Amino acid sequence: NYSFSLITNLALQDFRYGQEFSFMFGVRSQFVVSPPAGGTESINATGGLTQYIDQVIEYGTGGGNTTITETDIVDFTKEMRVGNNGSDTRYLFAGSELISSLNKGVMSDSTRFVQKDYDTVYGLSFTVLYSFFGTINVMYAPLMDQTEFIERGFLLDMQYIDKFVFQPFRETKVNLWEIREYDGQSVDMLETCGLVVRNTDTHFVFEVKA
Repeated sequence: NYSFSLITNLALQDFRYGQEFSFMFGVRSQFVVSPPAGGTESINATGGLTQYIDQVIEYGTGGGNTTITETDIVDFTKEMRVGNNGSDTRYLFAGSELISSLNKGVMSDSTRFVQKDYDTVYGLSFTVLYSFFGTINVMYAPLMDQTEFIERGFLLDMQYIDKFVFQPFRETKVNLWEIREYDGQSVDMLETCGLVVRNTDTHFVFEVKA
């Protein structure tokens, strides 16, 4: 049976997924809505990573080939480090096809240029790829599989990624019986925030070579 607390938790999870999706693929815009109470309200939508990052790292050999080799990882880390003032460690959030190509190409026991390790940062568990140029912390991002980013990924320097909170998250419970609407309870969840991407030269989009 679905209890009220379970339904609330599912709604909160959906709320967080929606926010994560906006931070990746949102379009910075402003539009007007009409609240149930009447009148109009102006809504500002945050831009996502796709709107701010225009640097690309390609993988595969072209023509649909998505192979990634150990030496490719060295080239990836060289490209992410040279020519910008970013950190030694970047974070790759990737769709399932990119994760599969990485896993097949560099996670074998014969690895020479890349070592396998695991790290927990920001409360998340990453697989860590090493080279002399730096490290890439890799994580599968399931939401990307719901878009054309199933073969792509975001390589980010997290010291230049911020969530700016205008209004902290709050949860408001309303007894609908007391206001004579329904016999029940509603929960309103609200957080006003936006994505801030600084020093854009330190961030990249991974995609398959055409």
